[in-house]
Amino acid sequence: MQKNGIEKMLYDVRMGPQAVFHEGTIYSSPQRESEGVGLGHPHIRTYDVDKRIWSEPAQIGNVERYDHHFAPILLFDPAERVHVLFDCHGRSGGQHIVAVLP
Repeated sequence: MQKNGIEKMLYDVRMGPQAVFHEGTIYSSPQRESEGVGLGHPHIRTYDVDKRIWSEPAQIGNVERYDHHFAPILLFDPAERVHVLFDCHGRSGGQHIVAVLP
């Protein structure tokens, strides 16, 4: 396990996309360990393609227990809002977050 990483931070093609290119920036939604707990909370991070710089990861939600199937997916809607869906394994029904870019 990498520092702050967890098993299967990103999932396979059955759950995706987990990264999206939008107006010169790659948006990624890995699950990461927070505060040494190891649960794999959903995060969002950006990569500026021109500057070749990653943002710091920002935790955007919480999961109650670890399961690598919790891998977040993200997408943009026509109004350029970012949608992240995570915690969809089992009976939880999943969590859906919508954000507007600054």
